[in-house]
Parts: sequence; structure tokens; C-alpha cells
Amino acid sequence: YNVIEEKNGFFMLTPLEAEARSEPSRPLTGLKNEVNKNFYEKRIENIKNTHKKWKKFSKISKFIIYIPYVRSVSVTGSVALNNASSKSDLDIFIETQGKRIWITRLFVTMISWIFGRKRRLKKISNRLCFNRYVCEDSNLGPRYINYVVKNRISVWKQKKNTENETIYSFKPNYIGLLIKTMAEFILNITGLGTLGEKISGSAQIR
Repeated sequence: YNVIEEKNGFFMLTPLEAEARSEPSRPLTGLKNEVNKNFYEKRIENIKNTHKKWKKFSKISKFIIYIPYVRSVSVTGSVALNNASSKSDLDIFIETQGKRIWITRLFVTMISWIFGRKRRLKKISNRLCFNRYVCEDSNLGPRYINYVVKNRISVWKQKKNTENETIYSFKPNYIGLLIKTMAEFILNITGLGTLGEKISGSAQIR
């Protein structure tokens, strides 16, 4: 019998195959047919949810690119996979300047919390979830086994690269970026950036 069936561009296991894989020790009955019928409708609903999530993300998260030492911002998770439910949060992948990952994480956490946009407790839907930080130009491992890296969608990178731009890419305010650059200069020249990195790293690692 066929293992895969297709409906309007969506592929899924046939009812018998789905049942065989989930309950291999039981006789096949085809009772999972209703599950497959609902799969198509659910995927269409999630695609619509994803478009709404992207609009929400564009409205509430652009402030991230103006935070000192942030070098790129990407979306991961169910939104990046075009399969978000109405309750999904907005998963964010951030690249930071080298040797500034902990102070950047502190800045991002504090500012997003102050703005009331960070996921916390039961406030999940349409909230920002910063699920990974890395230093720019880090070795992120093989894309074929690194789920987050493979499926991320870049929305902004300080090193301009139009090759990866999408309709959701942020268009920065260059005055905002200038202020950010000045803030970084002051933090670095005074040594506060290095001191803040050591203190915040020590606190967060604990």
C-alpha cells in the first residue's frame, strides 16, 4: 500500500502507515483516517496564524537591532517553519559581537522585559522568546543536524547582505544605529563593556 499521500501540495502518511508507526504491535484498522483529514485543515490554519505572527513580530521586535552589541536577528521555531499555532511565541536567534555575549543577553532581557514583550510565565502567545545567543562568525555546527540554525530566517544583519533579505527584513533607522554605535564606543572606551561582560557572565552562568 502507499506510504505517503498528497493533498493540494501537502504530504502526509497514509492512515494505515500512520497507525502502523504509532502502534506497531496492534492490528491495522485505519482508524487514524480522521487524523489525516484534520491534518490538512490544521496546516492551512497554522499558515494563516504564521502570517499574523510575522506581522506582530515586525511591530514589537525591531527595538532589538538598536541594542548595543547585537549583530544579527533571526526568527526560528514554528514561525520560521510556517507552522505556528495561535498560542505560539516568537522564537529569536541573536548573534552578538565577539566577547560581548553575556552583556548583550542582559541588555536584551532587561529591555524586552521593560517593554513587556518578553515571554514569561503564562504569557506566551506573541511574546518574544530569546532561545539562542551566539557570537558573530561562530562555528554553528553542521546545518543538516542543527535544527535551529538550519531553519532560521534572518530579518536583520549589521553586515549588510541583501542576498538573504525577505519581505520581513527590518529596515533600520540609521540615526538609531548611530546612537547604538556611540553607546558601544562609550562602553568600550571606558572599560564598562568588558567589566559588564565579566559581571553579567558570572551572574548568568551561575
